[in-house]
Amino acid sequence: MKKIKKAVLLKGDKSNWGYASEEIALELEKRKIDTYFIDYSNIIETMSGLDEFIDDDDVMLITFNYRGLNNEIFFQDEDGIPIWSKYRFKYINIITDHPSFFHDRLKKENKKMVIYCIDYDYLEYVKQYYPKNKAYFLPLAGNIRIDHNMGFLGEDIKVEDVSYGVKYRDYEKILDYGSYLLPIKDREMDVTFIGNYIPVQNLLSKMDFGEDFKFNQVKQILVLLSKNKKASFEEILRQFLDDEKIEYSEEEFPEKVEELSTINLCLRTIYREKLIRTITNADIKIHVFGDDWDSFKCDKPWNIIRSAERIETGEAVKVIQNSKISLNSMPLLKNGVHERVLTAMLQKAVALTDTNEYIEENFNKGKELVTYDLTKISKIPKKITELLDNDTLMQSIADRGYIRASSDYMWKDRVDELLKHI
Repeated sequence: MKKIKKAVLLKGDKSNWGYASEEIALELEKRKIDTYFIDYSNIIETMSGLDEFIDDDDVMLITFNYRGLNNEIFFQDEDGIPIWSKYRFKYINIITDHPSFFHDRLKKENKKMVIYCIDYDYLEYVKQYYPKNKAYFLPLAGNIRIDHNMGFLGEDIKVEDVSYGVKYRDYEKILDYGSYLLPIKDREMDVTFIGNYIPVQNLLSKMDFGEDFKFNQVKQILVLLSKNKKASFEEILRQFLDDEKIEYSEEEFPEKVEELSTINLCLRTIYREKLIRTITNADIKIHVFGDDWDSFKCDKPWNIIRSAERIETGEAVKVIQNSKISLNSMPLLKNGVHERVLTAMLQKAVALTDTNEYIEENFNKGKELVTYDLTKISKIPKKITELLDNDTLMQSIADRGYIRASSDYMWKDRVDELLKHI
C-alpha cells in the first residue's frame, strides 16, 4: 500500500484532545503529511472543505476516544450513513479512558482501525475481551504552548490569527521554549489542581441499577476499590461477583464492567475530595480549576481559590506555567501516566502525583517529579510544605522534569508509533 500523505484531525469540542491533535499536526506537517482540521466550533464550514482536501487520496483520521465516530449526526449523510465511508480512510484511535467506556464500539471489528491504549492494563483488557481489534500501547504526552504568545513571535498574537504556515515556520521555537518559562521563585501560585469536581451522588444518580445490583452493593465495590489501590476495576469487580456468588460467563463479564463503569469514576472523585480536604485542612492554599468546585464542601473553604469554571487546555497550560506545584491524581491509571503530569513537567512546574507501576519504572522520583501514596494522603501537606520552603530544590526538580519530558513525552515523540501500524 502506498504511503498515506494526508491526515484529518478534529478540534473545537470540550475535550482536551483537540489541543493535542494540533500538536500532532505540527509534527505531521514537518514530515510533509498534509493535515486538515474538522472544527466542532465551525462544523459546517470545515466539513464542507473535506472533499477538496481529500480529493481521491488515501487518508488517515487521527482521533481520540472515537470522536467523530460516535454516530454524531453532523458526521452522517442524509441517509444516516457515516460520511467517512465514502473516502479511503484508515483510522488511528487513541483511547484515554478505560476500554469499558467504549464497549459497544470495541465489540464491532474495524479492520481499518488501529487502537492505542495509554495504560498497559487497558491494552491487556482490550486484547482479552476484544481480540479482533488491532491494539497497541501509547504513553500519553504533555501539552505545550502553541499560541505563539510566549515572546518569540511578538506580543499578543492570538492563536486564531496564526496560520498553520506560521506555526510550522516557528515549530522548532515552539518545541524548545524552556528558556521563556518563569523560574519557580517568580511564579504567583504555590499549588494548583486542574480537573472537574463531580460529586459521587451525581455520578451514582445516573446509573441504572439492574436486578443483579443494588445501591449497597455498589458501595461495597467502592470500599474494595479504595482498599486495593493497585487492583484494577475489573479485578475488583470479578472478586466481588465471585464473593457474592453472582453468576456470569466470560462473554458477559465485559458487559458487567461496562454496566458498572461509573463506579470507577466515583473513585476518582473520592480521591480528589480526600486530597483537597487534606491540603486545605493543613492551611495550604490551593487554586482549583474546573467545573462545580463551588459545590465542594470542606472544613476550611477559605483555603480553596476557585476558578469560575472548566478551562480549556491552552489556558490550563498557561495556569501551570505560573504554578510552583501542579497537583495530580490518577487513581484509574495503574500502569500509565496522565497528560497533566507530563504537561506540568513541560512547563517547569513541580509535578506532584500519585505513583503507579509505570511511574515507578519510567521516572526518577524526587528528581524529575514528586510522588505520593494514595493510601497515605495525610503525608501530602508535609511534602508540599517542604517543597515550598525550598525554591532551590523545586527549581532543580522542575528543570530535570522539563529535560525528561521534552526529551521523551511530547506529542512529536508519539508520531512514529502512530504511523507505524497504518
